[in-house]
Amino acid sequence: MPESEKDVLRRRLANYPREALEFFRNGFAATAGLDEKKRSEVLAQLIERFKSGGRRIDGEEIAELAGLSKRDADSVAGAYTIVIGLLSESKATPEDFIEAAKDVFVPPEYADVAIWMARSVCADRDAITSVVERTALTSAVLPSLMLFNTAIDLRLRIVDGKVQAAAPVVLVHLDTDGEGQEIWFQMASADVQMVIKRLNKALDDMKIAEKLGPA
Repeated sequence: MPESEKDVLRRRLANYPREALEFFRNGFAATAGLDEKKRSEVLAQLIERFKSGGRRIDGEEIAELAGLSKRDADSVAGAYTIVIGLLSESKATPEDFIEAAKDVFVPPEYADVAIWMARSVCADRDAITSVVERTALTSAVLPSLMLFNTAIDLRLRIVDGKVQAAAPVVLVHLDTDGEGQEIWFQMASADVQMVIKRLNKALDDMKIAEKLGPA
């Protein structure tokens, strides 16, 4: 007997580590504190991020949009992402999702917000699935960018107790979804300007290339 959509969801959820499920629970709790307008704006922001090829959304974007702490915003993004991921790849109904997710990572007190999220995704499932598939295409073959962090460091040369020279540098941390594919490096101001120039050129070229694909 073939698996039902609900059973497929249950099987997939069983593969998530306990720590991840706790993270998602926190996301539903934080989302429950948002009004429906904010919830819709967060979903729209996530979809726009996926449309541009992003595989994740920075919690800072949601924190600013929804007025949440960075920690709560990260967990909200996680909750939305798992709902989108599970429902965009199946024909499960919102009710199937709740049945599969309850007692796993959707506490009863947050069932209302979870069903709202599931219904919102299912209402636009075809379009969301297309966006998710496009995102998967952009991340195929090579490791994909997951984190891009920067910090400014000021280097000083001190001679005889006096500052003789000062030079700022930017410290960069890049992380990918590949095992061990991570790098830290520093750049001077001229390097930053060069990178910005080349990335702007690459972005312009990508916009031209996008016009060659299907509408």
